[in-house]
Amino acid sequence: MDVWKRFGEKEVSHSMAHYLQAVAALKIEKGHARVGDIAEHLGVSKSGVTSMMRALQSRELVTHEKYGCVELTLAGQRLAQRTESSRRVLTMFLSDILGVPENIASEDACMIAHLVSPEVSIELLRLTSFMRSQHAAAV
Repeated sequence: MDVWKRFGEKEVSHSMAHYLQAVAALKIEKGHARVGDIAEHLGVSKSGVTSMMRALQSRELVTHEKYGCVELTLAGQRLAQRTESSRRVLTMFLSDILGVPENIASEDACMIAHLVSPEVSIELLRLTSFMRSQHAAAV
């Protein structure tokens, strides 16, 4: 199958990745993640969060009981961590290596982080580290 046709086969959409990352961030920040907390964190409605939690639960990425806390499953945790890691690597690559202004690099990295395979993320990190070390050695 052509690559462009597989675009929709990614594990999660851009929005789903943000919700997973919000749950992970709130768990660290507050020790829990409730629908209202997620809504406030993302600037969306509680009904929108509830709808997304159903979608994420159907993919076995979160567990959520009505009026209870949202918990990431092991798969949800891994996906949230991988997406956040890819976002950081992409931001660093775009800003430090390509010279893209930080605000643009951060925004673009956010838009594509959930699309990048772990293999590409690792190689970008290696390349970025190498290029930074070469630059530091030259200075």
